[in-house]
This record gives sequence, structure tokens and C-alpha cells, in this order.
Amino acid sequence: MTTHDGRPTTGVKVIGAKKLQNGRVVYKFNNPEAAQWLRKKKADFTKHFGNTSVIKDKSVSIIGKYVPVTHNPDALGENSKIERETGLPPESLASTRWIKPMTRRVARQCTPHLIVRLRSPKAANQAIRDGLIIMGK
Repeated sequence: MTTHDGRPTTGVKVIGAKKLQNGRVVYKFNNPEAAQWLRKKKADFTKHFGNTSVIKDKSVSIIGKYVPVTHNPDALGENSKIERETGLPPESLASTRWIKPMTRRVARQCTPHLIVRLRSPKAANQAIRDGLIIMGK
């Protein structure tokens, strides 16, 4: 790999690639710093692979049980609020979504379950150990 000015990068090497069943490719780098470098340079990297290339960070999913239906996974700032109230590091919560669509719920259901995606195993372990505070619960 090279930088935008054409010089080769030092220490950044792809040591393996695996094609998944869904057609996506997972690259394995020689060290964590190489993966961090790629995250910073992802625009340059994807430009050379075509417009269909997407770099996604690995995330860890956990289940949030009995979350009040008043929680809106699509609301702006909701993830930041959960991080603040729970004590998670900023930007550690990637997303939340309901396990079952609202149309399939029982009419009186007040606390369905939620899938919570976190950006690191450390944040997921903290959420599992200490719990999450969502809508005050």
C-alpha cells in the first residue's frame, strides 16, 4: 500500500483476506495499528476499489432486555444520551434496533427487547457488567 503521494507505507501489510458467503471481503492486517491507519485513510482506500466498496468497523452486538417502548432508535442524540447516562466512552455505541418490528408486537407490550451494537469488545463488556440505562430504566 502507498500513501496519497505515492510513497509506500511502512508497517502496514495485509496478511490475509477472506471472502464471506454474502460476497463481502474481510482483510486481516499485520497489527492493530495498521487497521487504525486504514480507518483514517478509508476514503483513499475505497476510491481505488470502486464506488461500491465500503469499510465497516467491526462491532459487538448485545441484547438489551425489557427496554421501554418510548425509546426511539432513530432519534438523533439518543445514543449519546445512553452513553452519558451509562458511563460508556463517547462514540462507543454504534446503534440500537428493536428485535421484533413494532407491527408484530402485542398491543399491550411495554418493554420489548433491543439489539445494541457497540464499537468495541471493551465497551460491550462494560455494558454487560454495569448494565445500560435506556429511557431511565
